[in-house]
Amino acid sequence: MQAIDLMTSREISIRQPLGSGAMACKLDAAGLAEAAVAVTRAIAADVDLVVINKFSKQEAAGEGLRDERRLAESRRSQFSLGRLGINTDIGGSMRPRTGDSR
Repeated sequence: MQAIDLMTSREISIRQPLGSGAMACKLDAAGLAEAAVAVTRAIAADVDLVVINKFSKQEAAGEGLRDERRLAESRRSQFSLGRLGINTDIGGSMRPRTGDSR
């Protein structure tokens, strides 16, 4: 899994290389934190659109990109919230698909 900082074209790995038999979460907390910095920088730069993936277990624990999503909302940035690597509504209503919570 990669997060891509579209402002710099930099790819940020957010996946731990645990091997094919791993049963643990493969999401890399350090990579996710690095992606959060890129998202915060984009919001501060007042970009036209922020695309944020949803990592439910992380958000439920108060982590993930939850704070960045709230920052985007508070600055009234347009953003698309995706899950499982599928971002929807780009160019549309900018709202999550039915069943997703904000």
